[in-house]
This record gives sequence, structure tokens and C-alpha cells, in this order.
Amino acid sequence: MGNSKKLTEGDEINGLNVVVVEGVVKQEPTLRELGDGEFVREFTVGTYIDGRQVKTPVVCREALGASLSAGDEVTIVGHVHMRFFATGGRVTSRTEVVAKQVFGARSRSARTKALAGVIQVIQGR
Repeated sequence: MGNSKKLTEGDEINGLNVVVVEGVVKQEPTLRELGDGEFVREFTVGTYIDGRQVKTPVVCREALGASLSAGDEVTIVGHVHMRFFATGGRVTSRTEVVAKQVFGARSRSARTKALAGVIQVIQGR
């Protein structure tokens, strides 16, 4: 594949859709079952931009977010995704960050390595 780059093991990137969010988990993560029987965790990360709080919806594999709780400081590395679903007879959309990696405040070394990989992908473009 021509311009594909690897961000994490098994993930090829064609184009660029990489998100890094650092902030605080705003509420207890909830578990949701997908149509295929897989479970994901949903939560919101709060950050501040120009003095205003911004809340970012995040979704990740069940195991990846298993240890998260409200109030935890986190760094999320993933991509932006818009999903569509039917509710009340209408099609609705939701834009969210799909987390590929989740780091707590104490995971500084692993977080630094992941962010260096993101920078490498961006610079290699």
C-alpha cells in the first residue's frame, strides 16, 4: 500500500486521522453492547481550551477501559469516528473518539512512547 504508515501494531493509516485527548474522565464509564455482541465502554473526557471546558465523547474496547473511573486523569490516543444509528424511527449520528490506547496519569513512560509514535507518523507525511 503506497502511503500507508503504522501507528500501532496491526493498524495501518492511509491519510491521517489521529487524535490525542488529555483530560479527566467526567463520569463513570458505561458498558454498551454492539450489534455483533462485542462490548465497548463509553465515557466523556473533559479538557479546557481557552478557559472553557470541552467534553469529548470516547469509546473503547471493553478491556481497554476496564480500570477507568470518574475523576481519573487520562491520555487517549485514537481516531475520530462518526457513527449512525436508528433511534425513535430516525437516523441519528454521533461523533466520538475511538480510543486505541488509554493511559492513566501514572503511565508516563508508555504515554510518552505512544505520543512519540504519533509525532513520527505526522512528521513522516
